[in-house]
Amino acid sequence: ENGSQRIHEKIFRCQPPATPYATLMSQVAGLKRLLNAPPTELRGALTAAVNVWVEDLDKGQRRARAA
Repeated sequence: ENGSQRIHEKIFRCQPPATPYATLMSQVAGLKRLLNAPPTELRGALTAAVNVWVEDLDKGQRRARAA
C-alpha cells in the first residue's frame, strides 16, 4: 500500500479507483465536496493527509538509518 493511496483514502474516505483517470476524476469530485464542506471536516481531512505524509517520512528516515 503506497502513501498516495492512503492519503486518498483518508481525504476522500474511499479506495482510489483502478485507473489513473478515474482516480483523478474522483479526487476532483472529492475536492469539490471538501471545498463546500464545513471547516471542521476540511481540517480533519487535511490533518489526516499530513499524518500519513509524516508517517511515510518517518519510515523513510528509519530505512535510511538502517541502511
